[in-house]
Amino acid sequence: MEKTYVREEVVRLLACERDRCLKLVNGKIDELNRQAREKPALKVSNSKASTKLCEVLKDLMGKNPSKDSDYWELLLQSCENDWFGYAPKAPRETIDAVVFPSEERTIDVVKDEEYGGAHSYIIRESLGFKDGKAVYVDSSQLIQFIRKQDDGTVIPGLQSEQLVLALIDRHQKLNARFPSRQNRKMIRGLEMFLAASRERVEDRIKRGVMGNLKK
Repeated sequence: MEKTYVREEVVRLLACERDRCLKLVNGKIDELNRQAREKPALKVSNSKASTKLCEVLKDLMGKNPSKDSDYWELLLQSCENDWFGYAPKAPRETIDAVVFPSEERTIDVVKDEEYGGAHSYIIRESLGFKDGKAVYVDSSQLIQFIRKQDDGTVIPGLQSEQLVLALIDRHQKLNARFPSRQNRKMIRGLEMFLAASRERVEDRIKRGVMGNLKK
């Protein structure tokens, strides 16, 4: 299964690759300078080559980093500008919800005018429970739900029911290996969600508003 990357992760991956290239270029510059010191006859040609490589460094970074500059901040910014241009980031909001027993809020929703955000969620990945606490990492996953816009166009995505069906399948399999009363309660709750979803769809079909932006 392919991973979907959010904007920040794309920028971070690009920055890591650019950092690798910068180190290769810096290594070549150091080698040219060393050769020029050991063999004066190479000083002029190596100096020209070194100057060209320094120009490459400047292009990769966006500008020459000063001694006081934050290397990674500058690198991330240059990668973001190169990949995404200066397009503004979609407004996001961290929802006020946590997964027990953690107190970290790990779910962002992408805001929109019509709903205030109900279709795109960016969720930090977890390493599970370790050393007495829930552990989360910097990487995230994008959950995109289907969205029908006011002009009738549709942005493809997941249905809520698809996600719930996957959860039921997951917890049935987990319960088969580690049976518990709590697992069975979770499965029943998810099945109640599907039943209510079906009732809603049947009602909307009966009233002729299914697939339309109507109550």
